[in-house]
Amino acid sequence: MAAERARRVASNGARRLPVLPILSIRRPKAGLMRRIAILGCTAIAAFAWASLAVAGEPDGTRGPPEPRENAPARAFEATLGTGYTQGFGQLTRGGANDVNDVVNGGGAIELGLGARLSPRLSLGVEGQYQDFGTGMTLDSGASARGAAFDVDVQYHFAPYRRLDPWLKLATGYRMLWQSPVHAANTMWHGLDLLKVQAGLDFRSGPGVAIGPMIGADLNVFLWTRRDGGANSALADPRLSTFVYAGIQGRFDAGGIEVRDPTIEPATAF
Repeated sequence: MAAERARRVASNGARRLPVLPILSIRRPKAGLMRRIAILGCTAIAAFAWASLAVAGEPDGTRGPPEPRENAPARAFEATLGTGYTQGFGQLTRGGANDVNDVVNGGGAIELGLGARLSPRLSLGVEGQYQDFGTGMTLDSGASARGAAFDVDVQYHFAPYRRLDPWLKLATGYRMLWQSPVHAANTMWHGLDLLKVQAGLDFRSGPGVAIGPMIGADLNVFLWTRRDGGANSALADPRLSTFVYAGIQGRFDAGGIEVRDPTIEPATAF
């Protein structure tokens, strides 16, 4: 009897081994969490650098004087950035309609053109192109891409300092393309309701800067279209977001250079 009971216990234990495939299904979530952690760490680092740029000593006084730079105004401004982007949320309500069913994380390049109205304020337009990894519903060999076009307003917190934190708000239009190997391409497009970006410029002169940036937007995709077909409205569209982290260069040309108004002019003797 004891030998028979031991054999049954061993047999029941062997039947529990198929739980291993469930663990393998969950592995992509770990990869997704690693990407979220990377973006979060980048965000923390960027805001920490920004805090160091504007913070004073614990007693309210500042340390050694930081070098000041003249700031551009009434100038043409161009920005060029690149980084990593990842989407979250749903296109429409229901199963198999997640953003990650269409696209996965990927690289992005962003170009902005605008006017630096004053040392602190600029207005512009920007476009971003994304080359994504393929979503969960696509076979090997397929591709996925995206684009966004926005109008933006940007505010600089310390335009006369070498380290200049900035914040940008934008709104516009977003598109996604899915290109299967043996089927027609599909596009989803809709509104980029609100985009928020923050960064820290390391200024090498009045008109040149480079530094890290982070951002996120809020989208709603309203229409879809297959190659050769017409646009059709999505049923029950949902909100989605794309987060972004990378590096950006800024170039100002023309206009004038403005002196920091807090610096007192030298007194002649």
